[in-house]
Amino acid sequence: MPSAIVDYGKSKYAAENLILRHSFNGDVVIFRCPVIIGKKRLDKLCLLFEMVRQNLSIRFIGDGSNRIHFIYVSDLINAISLSFTIKGKNIFNIGSDNVKSLREVFEYLINNSNSKSKIKKYPKFLGIAALKFLYFLKIISLGPYHQRMLTSNLILNTSRIKKTLSWKPLYSNEEMLLDCYNHYLSTKSYSKNLSSSKKIPNLKILKILKFLEKII
Repeated sequence: MPSAIVDYGKSKYAAENLILRHSFNGDVVIFRCPVIIGKKRLDKLCLLFEMVRQNLSIRFIGDGSNRIHFIYVSDLINAISLSFTIKGKNIFNIGSDNVKSLREVFEYLINNSNSKSKIKKYPKFLGIAALKFLYFLKIISLGPYHQRMLTSNLILNTSRIKKTLSWKPLYSNEEMLLDCYNHYLSTKSYSKNLSSSKKIPNLKILKILKFLEKII
């Protein structure tokens, strides 16, 4: 059962209903995707990657025990290809297997990238207040949707897509992040000439994080 809360999710759910209730008699396949990870989707990831690259502490809101489903672009493309011949109207949840906590996923990235970053945590109420303030000042681009995601669980049941399409993800959350991180390092020198989907966003927040590293 959908649990859309923010406008972003509600609009997607509304679009699903419009499509499924339409008089169109052709075949329909809808994928409910969690966080899509890919080498050309650097917008939010590069902040994490820069913190890891510069050995800055990764600061969780709470203890980082929440689990969030990711899906790697290549696994999503594979599923879409397999769906071309399916008949009728279908909705599939899609995501990686063996979803670990965000803390475990980030620790994997740190440990496999020769980084000296440490994991630290903030009380939830304080961390959310800080994010809202920084978002208001346009220092970070983590809006209400991302703020909620960082402190909540988002796990989908993917059994139907595996059974119907004989599909299985090849990448775990931690593997796809590490793959993207290595790609980020190899392309960082010419990132200014990349398309908008790959451009590095404003990283003013790094100055604040470096200051916090000295005093906390």
